[in-house]
Parts: sequence; C-alpha cells; structure tokens
Amino acid sequence: MMKRMNFLWLLLCCISCSNSEQDGNGMKIIFRKENAIRFSDTELVKNKTIIPLETTDHSLIYANPSVRKDGENLFVFSNYSASPILRFDTKGNFMNTIGRIGNGPGEYTGITDVFVHAKKEYVEVLSDKMIQRYAYDGKSLEPLPVDLPAFSFVHTDDGYWFYGGNNKMYSPYRLFQTDSSGHAVREYLTDDSEMLPMMETNFGNGACLTFWESLYHKIYHITNDSLKLSHTIEFPGLEIPADAHKMPPMEVIPYLKRFHYATIRCYLENQKYVYLMVIENKGDDMPAIYHWFINKRNRRETLIQTDLVMDSYLLSPQLLTEENGLYYIGYPIESRDEEVNPDSNPSVVMIDLSDL
Repeated sequence: MMKRMNFLWLLLCCISCSNSEQDGNGMKIIFRKENAIRFSDTELVKNKTIIPLETTDHSLIYANPSVRKDGENLFVFSNYSASPILRFDTKGNFMNTIGRIGNGPGEYTGITDVFVHAKKEYVEVLSDKMIQRYAYDGKSLEPLPVDLPAFSFVHTDDGYWFYGGNNKMYSPYRLFQTDSSGHAVREYLTDDSEMLPMMETNFGNGACLTFWESLYHKIYHITNDSLKLSHTIEFPGLEIPADAHKMPPMEVIPYLKRFHYATIRCYLENQKYVYLMVIENKGDDMPAIYHWFINKRNRRETLIQTDLVMDSYLLSPQLLTEENGLYYIGYPIESRDEEVNPDSNPSVVMIDLSDL
C-alpha cells in the first residue's frame, strides 16, 4: 500500500514566468510569481497519458516512490524502504523485482538512490558504502564498493558523481567526482554553511545532465567531465534568509517556518525544454506548488500554480526524456476533493511538451 507522502520535504522547500539575463555566471532567471496562471486555466496537462501500475502482492509500491525509465522499462522504487525495485513495462504490467534488503551477496541494506545504465542495460543501487548492480531481469552482477557517504549519484562515461550534502564531519565539500572504480578524483562546492544535509535527488539525467541543490538556487551542467554553472534562479522578495545557513542545524526548520520564501524542488532539462518545480513556503500556511516550463528555442515560458494535493502525481516529477515526455508518479488526482484507493498502486503520468 502506498502510504501518505512524507511531508517533511515541504518544510524545507515556488515559481512563475520570469525575466532572464545573461552574465558571467550563466543565465540569470528571475522569478515573477505574479505572472503565474492557475492550473484550471491551462490545457497543458489535459491530454496526459496515465499508466496505472499493476497491483499484485509482489508489486505493491511503498510511500514516496520514484521512477526511472529505459525504453519500454519502468523501474519504480522507494528510497529508504524495505521494498525492492519493481520493474514494469510502459503499459503498467508488472515484470519482476530487482534486488532485496539484506546483508548477503547481491543484497542491499536499503535503497539510497538508483541509476539505470541504459547503454549497458543494468540497474545500479546506491546503498551503504556499496553500489549493487543488477541485470534488468533481476540477476545480481558484480558490485562496486564506494567509500563515500552520499544521498544521490549518477554514472557517466568517465565515472561517477556523488552528492553528500553538507556533511562537514566527512568533508567540507558537497559534490564528489570519482573514476569508474569509485575513487574520488575531484571535489566541488564548499562554503561555511551549517545547514543540515539535504536528502534529495540532485541529478536531472537525460539529454542534459544537470545538478541542483534546493537551498542554493544554482543550476549546473555536467559536460565533458566537468561542472559548469548554467543558471542562477532569483526569487525577489522570497529569498531564503542568509543567516539560516549560519544557525545551529536543529534550529533551522523552526526558524524558516517564520518566513515566506521559495526553493527549487526539481530541475529537469533536455535539448528543447527546461522544467522546474518550485515550492513557495508560507510559514504555517499551506505551501503553493508551481510548475515552470521554458522553451529554450523561443524562450517562451509557462508557469502553472497548483494546490498542494497529497499523493497527487503533480507533487512528484521524475524525468524529462529526449522525446519531450515529462514523467511524474503518483495518483492521477489534481484537487483536494478527489479521493484515491489506498490499496492500489500509484500511476506513472506522462505529459508531452512537444507543442509547448
């Protein structure tokens, strides 16, 4: 059974059509909340494709699911749960499980993040000091020991990138590049922030490999084995208080609840489009959710504001394919008046951005 989505990420997590300008630090995108349109006033998501995921005793999906895709394969998993990875086809039919919780050969102690290596057709599972590898049919392959505490990772042609968050007990750096054997070769992103480490999926993998952090508002491209600042997002009047980064970690969440601020929750990019999901935090009031679409070729922007609807697919964007398919996972509900069957699996929902 899919449990209620974890509300904690909303405490630390806004957007509209913007103005943008170029400077030496990449493209500056300025948030203009007043230009947002309501969800009910747009046709963008009316013709979405809904893929209900088959519900059986062996395919039950846990809370807060994520999805990866390669061709006709959908891989669904829940971070930090006891559930294995579930493989479905693109019609929602359950195929098989991949891996399981344990300490034996081919097992993992928990799922921290998952990467699907499309070229070699295997799945990699980041767990405690280990990357377990599996064929699509679930067969266990040779694992890779990794001595890096990390919340998310990605596999490139030259090796791996790992995000460890603000973990100064391990390193002053937050981002690490390794060779194909998992040995660190470069370190990136350091400052004097005392903020708690953020457990989030930071890499937007697809036609453009990107990296972002929800509390920093800087977007990077990973190209030619290097990290390059691509965009800086500005939120006039909705900035995160600078002193929040200087406070004792356990005081940050109650401190931020006193402010009205915005933060990036998801960033995805392909050759034609940029997509952002932003959370506008309003202290003790209900957060507002924004979906920002930018056509890179004509700079046309569409900003849609939605209500916070727990378990809705609109809270969980996942990937943007080269074919301009924006994928979400969750129940296909869009208002607080709609109900879901808690004994059924969520669905994968795809929105085609090609005509945007």
